[in-house]
Amino acid sequence: MTVGVGVAVLVGVLVGLTDIEGVTETRTVARSIPWECDVQVLDREENVGIARAIPEAVTWVLTEFERVFVIEDDVTLGPQAYEFVARGLDLWSDDPRIYSISAYNMVPPEQLTNPDAPARLSRVMSSYAWGTWRDRWEVFDPEMSWFQRQSVASLTHLLGSRIAALRWRQHHRMVTSGLVDSWAYRWVMSTWARGGFSVVPNRSLVRYHGVVEGSHTRRRRPWRELPVAPVDFMNFGSGVTQCLDRRADMFQHRWNQRASVVNVFLGPLERFALRFSNRGRTVGARS
Repeated sequence: MTVGVGVAVLVGVLVGLTDIEGVTETRTVARSIPWECDVQVLDREENVGIARAIPEAVTWVLTEFERVFVIEDDVTLGPQAYEFVARGLDLWSDDPRIYSISAYNMVPPEQLTNPDAPARLSRVMSSYAWGTWRDRWEVFDPEMSWFQRQSVASLTHLLGSRIAALRWRQHHRMVTSGLVDSWAYRWVMSTWARGGFSVVPNRSLVRYHGVVEGSHTRRRRPWRELPVAPVDFMNFGSGVTQCLDRRADMFQHRWNQRASVVNVFLGPLERFALRFSNRGRTVGARS
């Protein structure tokens, strides 16, 4: 087991008039588990939204530990998830290009450039189950200052698609205007400012339940949730960080960020709908 990894289990319950009982029950369950390790709990008296709550929780863990494995409450770990993230945090601890190690994969094998490899390099970080280091997390910029200065042309060069660039600009507007309560877009854009990548498994090592059961989103996710499947650690790390899998990233832009001509065209209507429904404080969109 890797020494110095803090495991942060982030439990988010929306607090409304009917949610107080659920919050109390969640805290009771968390404290009743017979943990076989040192457990520290960060309790909040109010719902501050995920744009603040998750970054503050990660920072809190990283004040004590050099590394963190973040597991959100709508994730079930598979048998290899911890080992994958822990090994990754060891292997790439000194590689300044790598900003996170993910345990979640949404890209099916037929959309991967090298589906037999255990992992790939990606520009798009998963926010459901992932790990990072204290020094990498220090670049987190909640203002997304770098992204605000980028032209469509520069983002197209970075992402490999003009449609993806335009769609990410729309996400940026929705986050900065408060229509979408998100920390994940802020973290991804912070890593792009440093030319950063994420290491992602080519098979999903966790089960993400938020696709159909999430409380932060109102729309059904358009991608097919993949089953937990094993990866071969025999060649883990060999050649993974040599080449970006742009094909896989294009799939994520298309299905996770909904980067399509139609959605770019409908972007202003989407912002209007968010304003009308007043979702800014109750809905978190995770990238």
